[in-house]
Amino acid sequence: VDPIAYASLEAGTGTQMPNSENYYDFFTRLSDHLRYDWDKVDNAKELQPGDVLVFRFKNPYGMQEGGHVMLVMDKPVIDNDALLVRVTDSAAAGH
Repeated sequence: VDPIAYASLEAGTGTQMPNSENYYDFFTRLSDHLRYDWDKVDNAKELQPGDVLVFRFKNPYGMQEGGHVMLVMDKPVIDNDALLVRVTDSAAAGH
């Protein structure tokens, strides 16, 4: 949606086709004081529609490998002890 923000992601990751690792590293490095064209969300309860959500997998040895990038569709809803977040994404396999 924001070509300038996406360009800063490309510049910050060094690739025109960022994967989940690139997104995760870029978002992790965002400073609390210098936000560039992105706003960092530290609390999942504060997610808004359109936010980019990324997670990384850890293998049995504790090393990060693989992950997933999604877009938040609705504000999170608390259901008992869970925080439910409707997302949209594209993946080779259903989940």
